[in-house]
Amino acid sequence: ISTTWRWLCDGATKDEGKRVIDFGVEALGAKLQDVEDLSVYLAPTVNAPILLPAHLDLLCQTSPAPRPEPDVSLYLHGKHGPPEVRVVWRCDLSVAGAGNWVETVALCPPASGEMLSVPLWRLRTWLQRPDAPDDSIDIEGVGAEGEQTSPSIRPCLLWRGRGPGRDRSKVTKSADDLVPGDVVILPAEYGIEGLGQSAIAEALGGGGALDLWEPVRKNCGRAPAVRLHRGVLARWLGCPPLKDLVAQAEAPTWNRNELQDSIDALLAYKPEDEDEDAPHPPPAWWLDLLRTVRHSRFRIEDHPGGGVVLFGRETNEIRRGGEPDLFADDDDLTSVSDCEISLDKHSTLVTRAASKLSQRCVTEELGAVVGLAASWHDVGKLDERFQLMLHHGDEIAAAAAEAPLAKSAFIPESTARRRAVREASRLPEDFRHELLSAQLAEQHAALPENIQDADLLLHLIASHHGHARPFAPVSPDLTPPGISGRLGNMHVELSVEERGAMPPPHRIDSGLADRFWRMTRRYGWWGLAYIEAMVRLGDWYGSAFVIDDAPAEESER
Repeated sequence: ISTTWRWLCDGATKDEGKRVIDFGVEALGAKLQDVEDLSVYLAPTVNAPILLPAHLDLLCQTSPAPRPEPDVSLYLHGKHGPPEVRVVWRCDLSVAGAGNWVETVALCPPASGEMLSVPLWRLRTWLQRPDAPDDSIDIEGVGAEGEQTSPSIRPCLLWRGRGPGRDRSKVTKSADDLVPGDVVILPAEYGIEGLGQSAIAEALGGGGALDLWEPVRKNCGRAPAVRLHRGVLARWLGCPPLKDLVAQAEAPTWNRNELQDSIDALLAYKPEDEDEDAPHPPPAWWLDLLRTVRHSRFRIEDHPGGGVVLFGRETNEIRRGGEPDLFADDDDLTSVSDCEISLDKHSTLVTRAASKLSQRCVTEELGAVVGLAASWHDVGKLDERFQLMLHHGDEIAAAAAEAPLAKSAFIPESTARRRAVREASRLPEDFRHELLSAQLAEQHAALPENIQDADLLLHLIASHHGHARPFAPVSPDLTPPGISGRLGNMHVELSVEERGAMPPPHRIDSGLADRFWRMTRRYGWWGLAYIEAMVRLGDWYGSAFVIDDAPAEESER
């Protein structure tokens, strides 16, 4: 700065005792032409980081995340930035009842609109010492030097989805369990003061106002839902009809008709205008949500912390415009629709969607591989245990079904109830239907003659839920049943002996990882992901847009 200042002063003209320099582009450019070495006037900079092939080999692995994992902030900002987590507050999480936190959030999963990004070091310090002063600096790229935290913190919930597995959602009191990118859910009674968000804290007022689940759920395109829970509605429990409604919801054996009557009484309630001290009902936005839910074919779920949650009907029209679940790669979650959909119908819809995408994005030869992968992507759901799970564990319904399903009309959102359905179906933990699909396609599909195209086909099937890049989840399956069913006009059969002789997908000799690296070297780090996206998006579109006997022109659109 001092060197630049001296150069400016030397080149300035005097005007009434003041030094003046023309910063116009042409005038300044003419002055700079006389400077032999501009580097002495530039601010000091660090060398830009170089993204090496070895870094990309690590970053392209998504299942599981590589160890070590390159710090992406280094390439975004030129320096290591402070790692962040996303924080959510909930009024229905009681500090005394942390045992039901996972079940509670599984029933009402978070959406991005209610998440606040917080530096990881700041959250760890705050959870350890809630009265710590707010001395954080809100400048991009500035981290916390000399961070010191204690491993013991106030309990919080690490939300990693509703599926089974050791790395899934859990309540923790250890700072070491919090890692960058985590979604951390806190009881609203913790407040927000001290997290470096003083403006938000002042605007919301803390406490119950920090819980935004109902409005955010509606704003992100999901069907409306309302929690009838004492902690959520504590601010308005002075309203008599609301107090009665919550009492009805908390009854061990609530009655749907009585709940509806209590809802109607609350919606009709109007405080006396003359009495300023009369208790006021909940705000208009909450009553509007309740009214919308009341006049739909709503579903009632018991809240693990007492009370109930009312869910409005979620149709495919609502779901296709809504925000996808951040952790929606569990088999049961991605296999739910608002009506049962057969495997043949779903495969046809996905094939059509993926083929249309490929026509606009890749060559005709690659498009043929994408279309064939889409048609076989869910054939692994022919496993009789998966069909039993899609029928909610009802063996009679599964046996009487006219055709195998790809989508179930409803699967409980409660972690415990879904676990019970999975156990009733006898599916092993971390079973992945798409990996079985790849094995069946290898045996029965009309594989391309080109071995590289055949490799790509099998990889696209195995990876369409984010796994097989490069490994599969470890899922011991000691007694897998045989497979027998149809996919369109193709009969698919695999005996118990043949299936038992196949190496499990998670085993190193299954060929899964080797195939991934062959395809990565052939199509590149970005190219392979680009092709995979066509099958994955085709699956999303085929699930969201269910068309029955649509006219030809409508189908083309």
